[in-house]
Amino acid sequence: TSQKGTRRGLKGVWGPYNGAPFLGRSFVEGGQSSTGSVLAWTRRELLSTRPSSTAAASVPSYESLNEEAAQISLGCDGLLSLATFQGARTPVTDSRLRGVLLGLTLSHSRAHVWRAVLEGVCFGTKAAVDALRAATLSQGEDQVESIAMAGGATRSELWLQMHADVTGLAVSVGEVDNAPLLGSAILAAVGAGCFLGGADSHLQQVEAAIACMVHPARRLDPCRDNTVQYDRVYAIYSRVTAAVQSICHSLSSLSHQSPPSTTVSTATTDDTLLPSKRPAVIMPSILAADFGSLSKEASDCCSCSAASPTAAGCWLHVDVCDGGRAWCPGALTLGPQAVAALHRDVPSLQLEVHVVSDNLDDLLLPLSQAGTSRLTFQLEQMDPSMDWTQWDGEEEGSCSKRAALVQKVYDLVKKIRSLGMTAGICIAPTTSIHHLDHILSHLSDSSHQSGQEEDMMVEAVDILAVSPGFGGQPFNETVLHKVAFLREKYPQLKYLEVDGGVNRQTAALAAAAGANVLIAGSGIFGSHRSRSVDGPDPTIQAAISELRHILISHGK
Repeated sequence: TSQKGTRRGLKGVWGPYNGAPFLGRSFVEGGQSSTGSVLAWTRRELLSTRPSSTAAASVPSYESLNEEAAQISLGCDGLLSLATFQGARTPVTDSRLRGVLLGLTLSHSRAHVWRAVLEGVCFGTKAAVDALRAATLSQGEDQVESIAMAGGATRSELWLQMHADVTGLAVSVGEVDNAPLLGSAILAAVGAGCFLGGADSHLQQVEAAIACMVHPARRLDPCRDNTVQYDRVYAIYSRVTAAVQSICHSLSSLSHQSPPSTTVSTATTDDTLLPSKRPAVIMPSILAADFGSLSKEASDCCSCSAASPTAAGCWLHVDVCDGGRAWCPGALTLGPQAVAALHRDVPSLQLEVHVVSDNLDDLLLPLSQAGTSRLTFQLEQMDPSMDWTQWDGEEEGSCSKRAALVQKVYDLVKKIRSLGMTAGICIAPTTSIHHLDHILSHLSDSSHQSGQEEDMMVEAVDILAVSPGFGGQPFNETVLHKVAFLREKYPQLKYLEVDGGVNRQTAALAAAAGANVLIAGSGIFGSHRSRSVDGPDPTIQAAISELRHILISHGK
């Protein structure tokens, strides 16, 4: 918009920023915190079916849900949705506002619920548009004529038309529905000098690029009869936020409290079970978090409902690497002081501490006192002289060397357990699985001899898919056969973890191989963060929720 006539200080609206992105122009923004994510959650969590507790969920397609919703009358027969599942931005800015389905009766079907959520997002769009209109009035004239739609919404004709009918504005869809990508291409073309001819300023060059590269594909005009009906519903909708706001604030404070105490073992920290009855656990790796806000990042993970913590809280993975010569040269991460601070600030956390250190014995007591729940050690550091990539079978001299190694591991595990921690073993991607198999078989025998048939001496095995000590590495798929081998041979192993490079694609592979714990750093704390000062980070919550859904869908 032009700079004149803009109004500042309106709640829920950011800007106008005069001179942005070019002199002579101003920019104003506003929007909703949840749109497509609300649809995805509703489809997956509310409208999917599961014939039995062990069967995979059947998730309806967007197309079938839209077809059903198209048969429901405007206003959903008295059912309203407030799509503020992750708080609100415009026109009310409130991180503690929560989602609402209001007016449910026994006569409502899943089609009603789906349409109500679609309409709720559209009403949120109208509220944002009205706020932006108020901020960009120029000499009393309303200059908003249409809405340009991009992204996933363009794939639903029903939703596009609903936006037009609710707002009373035409909706235009371009030939390219990826607006950020197209905008980047426009700026790149201008920067490369493709539109220099006859243009004296960058603004003129950008305008020329827009004229050349942006082409509307179709336009949907509002149906005036529908708009009149929606105006009546919107008048009710616009009263909902004020009516439920204080209630939502009270409810939001409950979401951070620990659940009631139970007799469930403190080792089980996720109440969602895989078909094998093993817990499905997403464990954020704090190594990839913002080191300037570690306690808040940890708290955001713990407050995420997707983690489904029990009385023992939720798991967090902490790497303690001191630059060990053999396996993580130069990797200096966190120490017992950081572990203690995390335990102090977020006491409901269960802390799995993965230690890669040349001085492991010196760290055991400090880490126990700091609040470590499970200490996982790097197997290769038990004998740095060994070639862990090879398995020499029954060659001369190897048996005595392996016997000494088994005894060393046995003694370490006993010491870890004597300090009140449980024990885990971690192996690097290049380590032969036969070394670990040999040790686990002896530790299992030791458990049986002590009368602990259901309890291996180690409760977790961490299979690294990346080199230890550094985040952001690509996933090494060659480790998956190790996961499958361990899951088949040691079904009593409580936690089989895959650690490093875990994202939407690799999570499915790890789960299908037999992992029931996914340790993710960059996949949870990565780029495109949507930080919230006074509430949990919705980006962290969404990432954990998505990984957990993948683990449950593909796990064994």
